[in-house]
Amino acid sequence: MRLYDVYYFTAILQVASTSLAGYAFAAILTIIGNVAGIDAIKVLDISAFKALVADGVTINTFFAV
Repeated sequence: MRLYDVYYFTAILQVASTSLAGYAFAAILTIIGNVAGIDAIKVLDISAFKALVADGVTINTFFAV
């Protein structure tokens, strides 16, 4: 990936991240980056979420399903 492509993605994310749609867009880019192995578009850091799940926090901790 060329350097100006990274700056382009960064500019898009700065504009889009002001809303919930921005977080969804960032999540999509992160998933694509994880699947394709492209570090430049991995926007969200999900390591904290992985640590919570490893410690036993689930969706049932917050919601009665």
